Amino acid sequence: MRYRLVGAALGLAMLTASGIAVATVSAGGDPCRDRFDARACPDAQILPHSNSRELMLHEVRGFTPEQLALARDEILVRHGQVTEDPVFTGRNWYAPVGDIALSRLSPVETTNYAFLHELAQSELSPESAQWALAWGNGDWRARVTNSAGATGTLYGSDHRLRYVPDEDGEGWLYLPRDAEVYFFDTKAGWGTIEPDWRAPWLLPADVIDQLDVVMREQRRVPMAGAQAMCTHIQNRDRSAGYRLDGEYCATGDGIPLHWLVRGVHDLEGQEEMLDYQFDIRALSFERGAQSESLFVPPAGIAPWVRPG
Repeated sequence: MRYRLVGAALGLAMLTASGIAVATVSAGGDPCRDRFDARACPDAQILPHSNSRELMLHEVRGFTPEQLALARDEILVRHGQVTEDPVFTGRNWYAPVGDIALSRLSPVETTNYAFLHELAQSELSPESAQWALAWGNGDWRARVTNSAGATGTLYGSDHRLRYVPDEDGEGWLYLPRDAEVYFFDTKAGWGTIEPDWRAPWLLPADVIDQLDVVMREQRRVPMAGAQAMCTHIQNRDRSAGYRLDGEYCATGDGIPLHWLVRGVHDLEGQEEMLDYQFDIRALSFERGAQSESLFVPPAGIAPWVRPG
């Protein structure tokens, strides 16, 4: 029950992590509808604040990988980097000097350059609705822990997830194709199959609407050897006594590095409200092919139990 309650809450972070790209404003104050069109917006910059403050995820929502690369290169072009790309050569502010070394960038510019570069290299495009929702399009694994000190390994492959605890206990497998989550203890020989929204990361629309979950601020922090984008989530409507508060952090290509979700809800229709908490943090991670055997329900469970 703990994972079902906790995991369901976790899905809210994934399903509400979205943003809206803002329009660039030219020097004259007129909005530029296409910030990448130098002829239409000769005075504008793609991301005019990328040299003065850290960028937020919503500011590049809708950018293709190619556009992310241009936004990254703009940081160097402002310093005089020579380029033949008409996106920059047609700007009134373009003043080529030569090759600009990354060491010349300010700390803020260095952070934004790395952020945009990571997103540009990602297999997931921010123009996809799945970009902020996915948990790693490729193959990866992460060593993880929680506040109780328990450790294990989280495996990902093609949006499938498998958690294997270091000690005996409950593991789980999520198969998005089947929209099912398998909870099991192979040593004890029991297993349950939770369909549809149940844990770990899916919720029905009516529950999301009921909780009225919103994404607050976003920030980037170094984590497990990478730059992670962290989003704070909470529900606004607490009139029914429901509460949700937490943070979800992931790499640019969706590898989860930190979850902290806690609250009060009767997510599975219990007669009383229950407290739940889920926290997991990556100690390290690596990209690479994972065994297909990890993403098959384990043998030795008989029978698998479904709710109802």
